[in-house]
Amino acid sequence: MADDYDVDELVTAIENGSPPDAIDEYVDSTSIHAVVMGTTGAHGADERIFGSIAQQTARTVSVPVIVVPEP
Repeated sequence: MADDYDVDELVTAIENGSPPDAIDEYVDSTSIHAVVMGTTGAHGADERIFGSIAQQTARTVSVPVIVVPEP
């Protein structure tokens, strides 16, 4: 699929810690151009109390965040 969109390189990383902070640190230490992440679609009280990881990441990192919803 990446070839269909002229994507030269895909990077998969596993980090420890708070997801938004770990992703932000990884982005800052590499030449990542965008973050693609999935979401489970938290709703209601869970999202209001904790916020979604995708929302927190989008607010934290310096590159675009593409969120792919769970089918």
